Amino acid sequence: MKFRIFVRKLLVPKTGIYIMLGTIIMFLTFFTADNALEIAISGIASIFIGIGVNNFTESETHEKETETGQRKIQAAIKVLEFAHTKIANTEQLFSENISKEAAIGQLAEIKEYFALSIQQLQPGK
Repeated sequence: MKFRIFVRKLLVPKTGIYIMLGTIIMFLTFFTADNALEIAISGIASIFIGIGVNNFTESETHEKETETGQRKIQAAIKVLEFAHTKIANTEQLFSENISKEAAIGQLAEIKEYFALSIQQLQPGK
């Protein structure tokens, strides 16, 4: 499965073309007898291969950042659902005039839920 993903990413034009071009240029060194020309051709080929590898790792990094963002959003949604429940409970306490202390406790928990949600959505966390 991972091999298929690797091949799929490798065949993306901005990745595969540069790596293939670098490899083809590298094979040109077999047709040279001059060492200086061979080194120059290898240098040019390594530039193309480097660009391809950089594009490959860039796409992987983008996918990982997207997954991390999705996990943060899911966690924040759960926290907001808990907060929503607490707000409904607090609203019920106020409508029934049950206990001021209980309502204040509920509001403190809601504040903690929102602080947790903010902390989870902070960049770099």
